Amino acid sequence: MSHAPRRLSPSWRDVAISNGFGVLCVHLPEERFTYVLTDPLSIRAHGFRAVEALLSEGELRAQLAQLGFPETKVEAGIHVARAWATTMVRQ
Repeated sequence: MSHAPRRLSPSWRDVAISNGFGVLCVHLPEERFTYVLTDPLSIRAHGFRAVEALLSEGELRAQLAQLGFPETKVEAGIHVARAWATTMVRQ
């Protein structure tokens, strides 16, 4: 019997490339998000916009919708970001 390795969650990089953007999730302690554009056409159209503040989920969804990304891709990006979430502790 063959036991092929099973991927527990998709690669953040693979999803970011596929979607045209990557979502990052941090807990500080509340959940916040930011994103990076990975699609060359989106980067040319919208520039390398730095998000200066971490966003709530609603704010993130609104910004990505405004950039023209479909809800299914936004949902996938958030799902993967939560799977790879980082907890930050402020000192």
